[in-house]
Amino acid sequence: MGGSSSRWPHSWWARVSEWSHAFVLTVLIEVPIAALILRGALGGGRAVAVAVGAQVLTHPLLWFVVPQFSPYLAWVACAETGVVLAESAWYAAWMRSEEGSRWPAFVASLTANLVSTLVGLALLFA
Repeated sequence: MGGSSSRWPHSWWARVSEWSHAFVLTVLIEVPIAALILRGALGGGRAVAVAVGAQVLTHPLLWFVVPQFSPYLAWVACAETGVVLAESAWYAAWMRSEEGSRWPAFVASLTANLVSTLVGLALLFA
C-alpha cells in the first residue's frame, strides 16, 4: 500500500505517523501471504523473516522516495509493479540454487501486494 494521494499531512511527523499505520497494516497482510507461499522453498521461520525484510526494504521507499503523480491510480499501478518486481527479486535471492523454480518468489510478491493494495485502496476511498 502506497502513500495517500493528495492528502499529504502538513507536518513530517504526521506523515511518519500515517506511514507507520500503513506499514503495520501492510506487514499484517503481506507477511502471512508471502510466508505461506514461500514456506516450501524457504522453510516456515525463514519465509516469515524474509517477507518482513521485503516490507522493511520496499515500504519506506514507496512512501518517502518514489514521487507521486496524477492520476493517483496510475501512480499506484506503476509503483506497485515496481514493488512486486523488487520483492520478487528479494525473495528469489533468498532461495537456494538447488531449490529449482523461482516462480514462488513472483507469485508470493504478486499475491501479497495485490491483496494489500486492494485493502489499502478500499480504506482510502471508503
